[in-house]
Amino acid sequence: VTFLVLLRRWRDAKTTQFLARASEEDDAWLLKLSLAFSAMVTGVIVLVNMLMSEAVHRLCHFERQNTRTGFEESIFFKLSLAYIFNQALLILFVDPTRSEWFDAGNVMSQALSIMVLTPFFLEPTKIFPPGVAVNRYVFGRFARSQDRLDKLYEPPRAHIGAYFAGISKMFALGIIYGPAMPLAYPIAVFALGMAY
Repeated sequence: VTFLVLLRRWRDAKTTQFLARASEEDDAWLLKLSLAFSAMVTGVIVLVNMLMSEAVHRLCHFERQNTRTGFEESIFFKLSLAYIFNQALLILFVDPTRSEWFDAGNVMSQALSIMVLTPFFLEPTKIFPPGVAVNRYVFGRFARSQDRLDKLYEPPRAHIGAYFAGISKMFALGIIYGPAMPLAYPIAVFALGMAY
């Protein structure tokens, strides 16, 4: 949160400096700069989500659930709360001034970029995990035994709790940002369809 607030303040300071000496041709460059900062903040949010997901998976192993269902339930509840707070609500807390929400690079553009990028970049990795292809086609060539080759060809573990947490995140983004940005509803439906 602190990093995002500091990044927002730095961006606002730079934007103010550019606006002080802006001309007609600088406006297009300023818009591109603002969108680049918005993409950078979105990338930081996605990176933090990946780190939180890894941390939650490791912490849930320490709970020593009796069943696989209990383990996946634990992952779902923890990750869905973390995702909803980090992607849906944190953006609103970082930029509390409602008059600037629809400016380029602010709240609505960040929410829209998260909603659009998720079905195209994160969902396909569930179907085609990149680590599986690397294990099979790169490391598989150097396997010295059949046991090692069998381990490299094992299917990836499907974390159903994490999948459902991603679905709840997309549902929350649609519900939270839909009243202010009606385009969020069809995008959320499309993303939920891709997740299915």
